[in-house]
Amino acid sequence: MIAVEFDSDAESPVGEETVLFEAVFEFDAYGDQSYDVFPDGQSFVMMVPDLESPPKLFVITEFLEEMNRLFSSGQSK
Repeated sequence: MIAVEFDSDAESPVGEETVLFEAVFEFDAYGDQSYDVFPDGQSFVMMVPDLESPPKLFVITEFLEEMNRLFSSGQSK
């Protein structure tokens, strides 16, 4: 995570970068870092990936048929 000072009145408004911290964090569904900043602007909330377990992918084939089967089996007419 990098921070830069910004001064809109300066000739060069973007200042030097400062590395706040380095770590591996989880990405969201769009490939962006998943984090948020606390309202006080002093803290972050970040998701850390579980590096011990590989990611899981579930594939559901014939989804509509399965939903029909599940919902129709619970109804008695």
